[in-house]
Amino acid sequence: MTTHEAWALGSYSFFQTNPAVKVSHGFEVPNTPNVKFHSVFTVSLGNVGTIENVINNVGAQVPFPLPADNTRPSPVVSYP
Repeated sequence: MTTHEAWALGSYSFFQTNPAVKVSHGFEVPNTPNVKFHSVFTVSLGNVGTIENVINNVGAQVPFPLPADNTRPSPVVSYP
């Protein structure tokens, strides 16, 4: 992919059967100036398992250190 622009994407995970699952990112894209993302997020439903970044190495890890009944997404407003 050499050019792409995306708006309002979400990557949801549900690792209930194996909470030890850990993935590095919700989205992996080429680092080129013509590949752009806006309003992207990841969320770990039920706060189990881990997504370390939203897109490539950008964005906060989910789940956040919150109570198990509080699921919050990790947003990235724009990338790169």
